[in-house]
Amino acid sequence: VVKADGLAAGKGVIVADTVDEAEAAIREILVEGRFGAAGQAVVLEERLRGPEVSVLAFCDGTDFRVMPPAQDHKRLLVGDRGPNTG
Repeated sequence: VVKADGLAAGKGVIVADTVDEAEAAIREILVEGRFGAAGQAVVLEERLRGPEVSVLAFCDGTDFRVMPPAQDHKRLLVGDRGPNTG
């Protein structure tokens, strides 16, 4: 997984299936400027397979509360093949 290191309006992530795709994503972000200033650096992460969930928690410095998990269906095309929709 290749991510723009800055804020990219929820669209700064490219999930690569191969090393060649990952290298192309790095070029798009760093060389071609696909995400502008948000892409001045990249973060590389291991790709994990399975359902993705988001968990939100609130903390006041002493106590915390965890909200129920949520699932975000954010890919544009069927089969998780399209870009993130944000």
